[in-house]
Amino acid sequence: MINISKKYITITATYCVVSLLLLGSAAFLLMVPESRSLDALTQDLEKIQQKHHSITETGSPQSKEDTIKHLEDVTRQLDDFVVDSEAAAKLTFSIRQIAADLKLNNFSSKRMESQSTEIDKELKNLGQIWIEVKFESSFNQFAKFVNQLERHYPVIFVEQFSLLRLQNEPKKASVKMGITFLTQNQTVAGL
Repeated sequence: MINISKKYITITATYCVVSLLLLGSAAFLLMVPESRSLDALTQDLEKIQQKHHSITETGSPQSKEDTIKHLEDVTRQLDDFVVDSEAAAKLTFSIRQIAADLKLNNFSSKRMESQSTEIDKELKNLGQIWIEVKFESSFNQFAKFVNQLERHYPVIFVEQFSLLRLQNEPKKASVKMGITFLTQNQTVAGL
Protein backbone atom coordinates (compact mmCIF):
# COMPACT_ATOMS: atom_id res chain seq x y z
CA MET A 1 0.00 0.00 0.00
CA ILE A 2 2.88 2.30 0.60
CA ASN A 3 4.11 1.73 -2.99
CA ILE A 4 0.78 2.80 -4.44
CA SER A 5 0.69 6.06 -2.53
CA LYS A 6 4.27 6.96 -3.57
CA LYS A 7 3.35 6.22 -7.18
CA TYR A 8 0.19 8.29 -6.81
CA ILE A 9 2.09 11.20 -5.25
CA THR A 10 4.76 11.09 -7.99
CA ILE A 11 2.15 11.10 -10.78
CA THR A 12 0.20 13.90 -9.12
CA ALA A 13 3.34 15.98 -8.52
CA THR A 14 4.48 15.47 -12.14
CA TYR A 15 1.02 16.44 -13.39
CA CYS A 16 1.04 19.57 -11.23
CA VAL A 17 4.57 20.59 -12.35
CA VAL A 18 3.70 20.08 -16.04
CA SER A 19 0.44 22.00 -15.58
CA LEU A 20 2.25 24.90 -13.88
CA LEU A 21 4.87 24.99 -16.65
CA LEU A 22 2.17 25.06 -19.34
CA LEU A 23 0.24 27.73 -17.46
CA GLY A 24 3.41 29.81 -16.98
CA SER A 25 4.32 29.48 -20.67
CA ALA A 26 0.84 30.53 -21.75
CA ALA A 27 0.94 33.54 -19.42
CA PHE A 28 4.38 34.51 -20.75
CA LEU A 29 3.22 34.24 -24.36
CA LEU A 30 0.23 36.42 -23.58
CA MET A 31 2.14 38.99 -21.54
CA VAL A 32 5.05 39.68 -23.94
CA PRO A 33 2.88 41.27 -26.67
CA GLU A 34 0.92 43.13 -24.01
CA SER A 35 4.10 44.56 -22.49
CA ARG A 36 5.23 45.71 -25.92
CA SER A 37 1.86 47.36 -26.49
CA LEU A 38 2.11 48.97 -23.07
CA ASP A 39 5.60 50.33 -23.93
CA ALA A 40 4.31 51.75 -27.23
CA LEU A 41 1.35 53.36 -25.48
CA THR A 42 3.65 54.82 -22.83
CA GLN A 43 5.86 56.37 -25.51
CA ASP A 44 2.81 57.77 -27.31
CA LEU A 45 1.57 59.23 -24.04
CA GLU A 46 4.96 60.89 -23.40
CA LYS A 47 4.92 62.44 -26.89
CA ILE A 48 1.40 63.74 -26.39
CA GLN A 49 2.36 65.15 -22.99
CA GLN A 50 5.39 66.91 -24.53
CA LYS A 51 3.20 68.41 -27.26
CA HIS A 52 0.66 69.49 -24.67
CA HIS A 53 3.41 71.07 -22.56
CA SER A 54 4.87 72.92 -25.53
CA ILE A 55 1.42 74.15 -26.57
CA THR A 56 0.61 75.40 -23.09
CA GLU A 57 4.02 77.09 -22.83
CA THR A 58 3.76 78.81 -26.24
CA GLY A 59 2.13 81.93 -24.88
CA SER A 60 4.57 82.46 -22.03
CA PRO A 61 7.18 85.23 -22.18
CA GLN A 62 9.99 82.70 -21.62
CA SER A 63 8.81 80.70 -24.63
CA LYS A 64 8.78 83.83 -26.78
CA GLU A 65 12.32 84.69 -25.68
CA ASP A 66 13.47 81.13 -26.41
CA THR A 67 11.87 81.26 -29.86
CA ILE A 68 13.51 84.60 -30.66
CA LYS A 69 16.89 83.29 -29.48
CA HIS A 70 16.49 80.12 -31.57
CA LEU A 71 15.55 82.22 -34.60
CA GLU A 72 18.65 84.39 -34.12
CA ASP A 73 20.84 81.26 -33.86
CA VAL A 74 19.36 79.83 -37.06
CA THR A 75 19.85 83.15 -38.86
CA ARG A 76 23.49 83.24 -37.71
CA GLN A 77 24.03 79.69 -38.96
CA LEU A 78 22.37 80.54 -42.26
CA ASP A 79 24.73 83.50 -42.68
CA ASP A 80 27.66 81.05 -42.57
CA PHE A 81 26.28 79.29 -45.65
CA VAL A 82 24.26 81.80 -47.67
CA VAL A 83 25.53 84.88 -49.48
CA ASP A 84 23.29 87.89 -50.06
CA SER A 85 23.19 89.69 -53.39
CA GLU A 86 25.78 92.33 -52.42
CA ALA A 87 28.27 89.80 -51.07
CA ALA A 88 28.14 87.48 -54.12
CA ALA A 89 30.38 89.75 -56.20
CA LYS A 90 32.70 90.25 -53.21
CA LEU A 91 32.95 86.48 -52.82
CA THR A 92 34.27 86.08 -56.35
CA PHE A 93 36.83 88.80 -55.60
CA SER A 94 37.73 87.00 -52.37
CA ILE A 95 38.43 83.80 -54.31
CA ARG A 96 40.71 85.75 -56.66
CA GLN A 97 42.48 87.27 -53.65
CA ILE A 98 43.15 83.82 -52.16
CA ALA A 99 44.61 82.74 -55.50
CA ALA A 100 46.80 85.85 -55.65
CA ASP A 101 48.06 85.30 -52.09
CA LEU A 102 49.07 81.74 -52.98
CA LYS A 103 50.66 82.93 -56.27
CA LEU A 104 48.66 80.57 -58.48
CA ASN A 105 49.70 80.90 -62.14
CA ASN A 106 47.28 81.69 -64.97
CA PHE A 107 44.31 81.97 -62.63
CA SER A 108 40.92 82.46 -64.27
CA SER A 109 37.35 82.04 -63.13
CA LYS A 110 33.96 82.20 -64.80
CA ARG A 111 30.41 81.57 -63.77
CA MET A 112 28.86 78.37 -65.08
CA GLU A 113 25.40 79.59 -66.08
CA SER A 114 23.96 76.17 -66.90
CA GLN A 115 24.51 74.86 -63.36
CA SER A 116 23.62 77.95 -61.32
CA THR A 117 20.03 77.22 -60.30
CA GLU A 118 17.54 76.99 -57.52
CA ILE A 119 18.46 74.10 -55.25
CA ASP A 120 14.95 72.88 -54.55
CA LYS A 121 11.43 73.98 -55.42
CA GLU A 122 10.61 73.93 -51.68
CA LEU A 123 13.45 76.40 -50.95
CA LYS A 124 12.32 79.19 -53.25
CA ASN A 125 14.71 81.80 -51.89
CA LEU A 126 17.83 79.60 -51.95
CA GLY A 127 20.01 79.21 -55.03
CA GLN A 128 23.40 77.82 -55.93
CA ILE A 129 26.06 79.55 -58.03
CA TRP A 130 28.74 77.49 -59.74
CA ILE A 131 32.09 78.98 -60.66
CA GLU A 132 34.69 77.26 -62.81
CA VAL A 133 38.25 78.04 -61.72
CA LYS A 134 41.38 77.21 -63.72
CA PHE A 135 45.01 77.69 -62.73
CA GLU A 136 48.46 76.12 -62.65
CA SER A 137 50.19 75.26 -59.38
CA SER A 138 52.16 72.73 -57.41
CA PHE A 139 50.22 70.16 -55.43
CA ASN A 140 51.01 71.98 -52.17
CA GLN A 141 49.62 75.25 -53.55
CA PHE A 142 46.53 73.40 -54.76
CA ALA A 143 45.99 71.82 -51.32
CA LYS A 144 46.39 75.19 -49.59
CA PHE A 145 43.91 76.76 -52.03
CA VAL A 146 41.28 74.07 -51.40
CA ASN A 147 41.86 74.32 -47.65
CA GLN A 148 41.35 78.09 -47.65
CA LEU A 149 38.24 77.80 -49.82
CA GLU A 150 36.63 75.28 -47.52
CA ARG A 151 37.45 77.32 -44.40
CA HIS A 152 36.05 80.49 -45.94
CA TYR A 153 32.98 82.24 -44.50
CA PRO A 154 30.48 82.16 -46.03
CA VAL A 155 31.15 78.57 -46.96
CA ILE A 156 32.47 77.78 -50.43
CA PHE A 157 32.02 74.17 -51.55
CA VAL A 158 34.58 72.43 -53.76
CA GLU A 159 32.31 70.21 -55.83
CA GLN A 160 34.78 68.79 -58.34
CA PHE A 161 38.33 69.18 -59.54
CA SER A 162 40.80 67.67 -61.95
CA LEU A 163 44.60 67.78 -61.97
CA LEU A 164 46.67 67.23 -65.08
CA ARG A 165 50.45 67.20 -64.81
CA LEU A 166 52.12 69.79 -67.03
CA GLN A 167 54.38 68.32 -69.71
CA ASN A 168 57.05 71.00 -69.40
CA GLU A 169 57.00 71.18 -65.55
CA PRO A 170 56.35 67.76 -63.94
CA LYS A 171 56.10 69.23 -60.42
CA LYS A 172 53.18 71.45 -61.44
CA ALA A 173 49.68 70.67 -62.57
CA SER A 174 46.93 72.30 -64.53
CA VAL A 175 43.91 72.47 -62.25
CA LYS A 176 40.26 72.83 -63.20
CA MET A 177 37.75 73.15 -60.34
CA GLY A 178 34.02 73.51 -59.97
CA ILE A 179 33.14 75.43 -56.81
CA THR A 180 29.76 76.52 -55.52
CA PHE A 181 28.24 78.74 -52.92
CA LEU A 182 24.67 79.21 -51.74
CA THR A 183 22.86 82.43 -52.34
CA GLN A 184 19.46 84.01 -52.01
CA ASN A 185 17.29 83.57 -55.09
CA GLN A 186 17.43 87.15 -56.33
CA THR A 187 21.24 86.72 -56.55
CA VAL A 188 20.88 83.76 -58.90
CA ALA A 189 18.82 85.85 -61.28
CA GLY A 190 20.91 89.00 -60.86
CA LEU A 191 24.45 87.74 -61.46
